[in-house]
Amino acid sequence: QREPMNSTQFKGRKFALIAGVSRYKFHDGGLTDLAYADADARALRDFLQRREGGGFAPSDIYYLENEQATIEAMRAGLRRFLTQAGANDLVLLFLAGHGGPDPYAPQNLYYVLHDSKVADLPNTALPITELQQTLEHGIRAQRVLGFIDTRHSAGLSGEQITTARGLENNLLNLYAAKLFNEAGRAVLTSSDINEVSRESQRWGGGHGAFTWALLEGLRGEAD
Repeated sequence: QREPMNSTQFKGRKFALIAGVSRYKFHDGGLTDLAYADADARALRDFLQRREGGGFAPSDIYYLENEQATIEAMRAGLRRFLTQAGANDLVLLFLAGHGGPDPYAPQNLYYVLHDSKVADLPNTALPITELQQTLEHGIRAQRVLGFIDTRHSAGLSGEQITTARGLENNLLNLYAAKLFNEAGRAVLTSSDINEVSRESQRWGGGHGAFTWALLEGLRGEAD
């Protein structure tokens, strides 16, 4: 029988910021709803609270789903919730939903929230540079794990999406892979620059392939 994920040697507090957006308020610019990003976030939240998932206290999980996942709520999670973590604590970040470059300034990358507008990403979405600054300078925890499962929207990529959670040249995931350079900090992303991140009912009855594999690994299927 496989051992659960958590270790009795870790005595610190465990914090998690989890966001999953499948439903978007504004669809201008081709922003499309997703099928399972919210289900991915919900499944991870529930798993982390179980003993085999690390036994995270419900009060130490900052959870945002669909309408709750506004830019204001996300910034509150990053700036006021995760900053409670001390040096000996652990921080887990999970983001699922659309992401990609600003169509008017492609060098700028964003995680798209429920109330984001494609025509005004600088004021309504989370810049990845802001996420990086917070993780590098605003969080004291020496143990930080990031899981980024983003997919380009039609409005952000200029192409139509069917079952894909990303397109070629997935710059957001490539950039996210470079967020952490310090020991004790790591990030896993759903796809590399020339890969596609997909979602389908075939994975656990409705998940993204990345999150389903992540959950299976955490449940004991990983080496």
